[in-house]
Amino acid sequence: MERLDSDVRPYTVIDPSWGMALKVYWSFLWRFFFWVIPAGMFFAVIAGMIIKLLGGTDKEMGTVGALVMFFLMATMVIVVIKRLLRIRYRNFRIVTLAREKD
Repeated sequence: MERLDSDVRPYTVIDPSWGMALKVYWSFLWRFFFWVIPAGMFFAVIAGMIIKLLGGTDKEMGTVGALVMFFLMATMVIVVIKRLLRIRYRNFRIVTLAREKD
């Protein structure tokens, strides 16, 4: 676990506003449309072409392409969310805190 002592400051716990939620949502959405969907489509097409070159049917090509796209997108979404947790928005940031042991 990484701790940045120079980054530890007093903080104020606030209730998230709709504006904050919208900023986080927009931050996720544009990254999803800009990175995740094109990468998923690219690798799905490549996988489909490989299946076709190996003598697969159109149905097999579509199935493999869809599976590749699904698993790649599922993985990339996790990466995008992890990056969102590190962003410093204009007037807030998302902080994760360890729970105290009971």
